[in-house]
Amino acid sequence: LSELGRGDLKDAICSRVLDRNGPLWNEGRAVLEQELKQPGMYFSILEQLATGEKQVDQIGSLARVENAAINRYLSVLASLHIVRRKLPVGAGVSTRSGHWELRDPFFRFWFRYVANNRSRLESGRVEQVRDEILVDLDNVMGWSFEQCCRRWLEAYAVEDSIGAPQQIGSWWSRNGQTEVDVVGVRKHLYVLVGSCKWRRIAGVEILEDLYAKQEELGPRADDARRVLFAREDFTKEVRKKAAADGVLLFSAADLFA
Repeated sequence: LSELGRGDLKDAICSRVLDRNGPLWNEGRAVLEQELKQPGMYFSILEQLATGEKQVDQIGSLARVENAAINRYLSVLASLHIVRRKLPVGAGVSTRSGHWELRDPFFRFWFRYVANNRSRLESGRVEQVRDEILVDLDNVMGWSFEQCCRRWLEAYAVEDSIGAPQQIGSWWSRNGQTEVDVVGVRKHLYVLVGSCKWRRIAGVEILEDLYAKQEELGPRADDARRVLFAREDFTKEVRKKAAADGVLLFSAADLFA
């Protein structure tokens, strides 16, 4: 993947991933064909997961395959470290609310953009596909940014400032209507709640949404520290309200300083 780290992003996407002669053009297919004898259904599952994490029944419904068979396919992909099962913080392994997701950011990119546009790319419409990718790219970056924020909190944040959580992850309701990007738990209490938004400037609506989600977590989250992450900066209104309420604010630059 060091191939993507050199030169302009637009040129790198075209020449190294979307071009039929590029070094990463066939990467997703090649990995599956190397590891699996019949990659067809696995390919279909990964295309689904490239659009976002899903539950087993959602995957089965889209693929028109029984859940038991989908579980077998997912187990194989998990053994290859291509996918993983994601659980809401505090849930047991047997919970039915687990989601499956692609582990690798490049695989997410490849199955989202290359696999779904193969016929157009083979006919030479590379720049057209590239332009569509650049418009949509923030949707993929949002997922990666959430991952970075959680890992940064685990590795570098001063424990006392974030409530000294014993576990950091994300949380979502059983009906899937509410999701909290960052949740920290200590002794069965929520000590940290946070939101991660891959946008240049985060407005006050993001902060208000975080307050609402904290309420949905119930009394166990009443004393949780709140943290907000944004791509570049926050509006003056957010900074003023955050200072008054003790909300921690971080930009992407803070994470990689």
